Amino acid sequence: MSTEPNENGRDDLVLSLVRGDFLFRLQRKIGLIPAEGLGLIRRAIFWSLLAWLPVAAWAWYAQRAMPSLAAEPLFAHFGVQVRCLVAIPLLILAEGPAHMLTMRILPHFVHSGLVPDREVPAFRAALAAAAKLRDATLPWVAMLGVVLALNTVAELANRSHEVTWGVENGAGATSLGFGAYWFLYVARPIHLALLVAWFWRIVLVWSLFRRIAKLDLSLVPTHPDRAGGLGFLAQVPKIFAPVVLALGAVLAARWAHDIIYHDVHVKDLRMQMGAFVVVADSKR
Repeated sequence: MSTEPNENGRDDLVLSLVRGDFLFRLQRKIGLIPAEGLGLIRRAIFWSLLAWLPVAAWAWYAQRAMPSLAAEPLFAHFGVQVRCLVAIPLLILAEGPAHMLTMRILPHFVHSGLVPDREVPAFRAALAAAAKLRDATLPWVAMLGVVLALNTVAELANRSHEVTWGVENGAGATSLGFGAYWFLYVARPIHLALLVAWFWRIVLVWSLFRRIAKLDLSLVPTHPDRAGGLGFLAQVPKIFAPVVLALGAVLAARWAHDIIYHDVHVKDLRMQMGAFVVVADSKR
């Protein structure tokens, strides 16, 4: 089990949601994650610029960047900029609070007495099972398939709209330049991979707490937190707040583009906005 010792030197009661998984190991192997720490800032900058710079450089070179140079230029497609410069960094930086929060609250189950001595071995087994699932490679292979499928669907559905700025000068409507291909096959897959990884982490959290819920916990009905002593778990949804923000930012950027450039009225987006609010609120 890939864990870290807590302040008491006990390394069997803690579990990081992100440290040790396949994506973490891969980034450490290529030098993006140092031996100590998570390397959040360097990774956020690296993946963000890897996704955006080639696109922006090509668009500028091909005179497809600014409104004065093209009817619907790159910088008018707010979703491209937000994906690369807002959503990708947010999805990476979110790993920091997620790591610290799970490392802090999981030992509290034992230290607070919620998990009685007779259930501590079962609690450790639940953490070990969650760590094994987190570190497994097969789920990430499946997620790669999901990313490729989502990217293909997105390309078929939106290619003509999302990369109108990427049509080369003097070419036919289907002849795309380097920048458009980079966005379709590098930038967008990076964003989708990070997003799918977070949905997998939701599954990990659900799996772990499902195992813990089966333990014979020493709940206190009169506890001042009015949750039997489990009030500290109200912090868990905060792990996913940056993920919801990243999703919302991409959607808002797309809606803003449609309103400004395609005469879509805000009231026509009420169903989509409402659906997003309902789904996002269900994560609480």
